[in-house]
Amino acid sequence: MKKIFGYVAGAIVAIAVIVFAATSMTSANSRKTTKSTTAAARITLCTNYKKNARDLTFKNGRKGSTVTLLNGKQQCVKKTTLKKNGTFTVKLTKKQAKTLSECATFKYSVAKKGAKTYTCSAKVYGKTTVKKTTKKDTSASSSSSNCNN
Repeated sequence: MKKIFGYVAGAIVAIAVIVFAATSMTSANSRKTTKSTTAAARITLCTNYKKNARDLTFKNGRKGSTVTLLNGKQQCVKKTTLKKNGTFTVKLTKKQAKTLSECATFKYSVAKKGAKTYTCSAKVYGKTTVKKTTKKDTSASSSSSNCNN
């Protein structure tokens, strides 16, 4: 009886060691550090953005990156995933262009798997009129911050 108990206890200890080793390996793999993008490798706007323009041209695009355009009120205007490397153009509808041009500046955020997300700011050239916000506008802006385009 003592021998059987010894074998069972040894098997339990061996299984526990294997399970512990497997969980520690997966947790070590999940803690991979994300790389930050150098200034030279960041996606940048090629030309100045003029008010209500419907095309934005960027350079240094990387395949698989997601570019999100945000207006001055931090509302998502358009979200695009890149299909290939290099220069690319984002086409906007008239409504999106008007929304992007509401404030004097807008931001674009770039996300890629395995790299830190970064946000850049760009100026809107041309006369921009900032309308005064009311309670109705602020409640609408908070609900439309999601970008499902």
